[in-house]
Amino acid sequence: MLCGHVGNLQLCLNGPEAPRDCEWTSYLRARLPHGNAVTISLVHTVGGGPNPAQRQETTQFRRTETNVSLKCAVLTDVAFHRAFINVVNLFERVPFKAFPSHGLKAALIYLNATIPEAEVRRHFASMASLLGLVGYGLPLSTGSDLSSVQL
Repeated sequence: MLCGHVGNLQLCLNGPEAPRDCEWTSYLRARLPHGNAVTISLVHTVGGGPNPAQRQETTQFRRTETNVSLKCAVLTDVAFHRAFINVVNLFERVPFKAFPSHGLKAALIYLNATIPEAEVRRHFASMASLLGLVGYGLPLSTGSDLSSVQL
C-alpha cells in the first residue's frame, strides 16, 4: 500500500493483498498533518482490502478524530468489495462510495475533484510501478514521475 497527496486529494494504491496493519494505520493518519488542506481521498485497490481489525480501527479513528471528514471514493474490480463499501456507506457519517477500476472519471466527479483525470492516472501509474504492480491490468497511463506527489 502506498499513499500520497496531490493538491487536496489523497491518493492510495493497494495491491492484491490486504494492507499490513502498519500500512493501514499510516493510511488513516497520513492526512492529519495536512489539516483541512486534504479534503478528498481516492483509493485504488487491485483486490486487497482492510481486514476486520483494520475496519474496527477505522471506525474508532473516525470517532476520536472528529475533524476528519474526508469524502472517499474506492476503485476496485472486486464486486464484493464494491457492494460491501456501498452498503456500509449507508451507516457512516463520512460519505464514501465504490466504483469499478474503469470508473475513475465517475469517482472524480463524485469527489468534486479539480485535479485532471490524466494527472491522477499518471500518479497512480507511478505508484503502481513503485509497488511492482505493473502488469496487474490497472487502467492507468504510463510515463509519470512522482515529482508533484507527496509520499
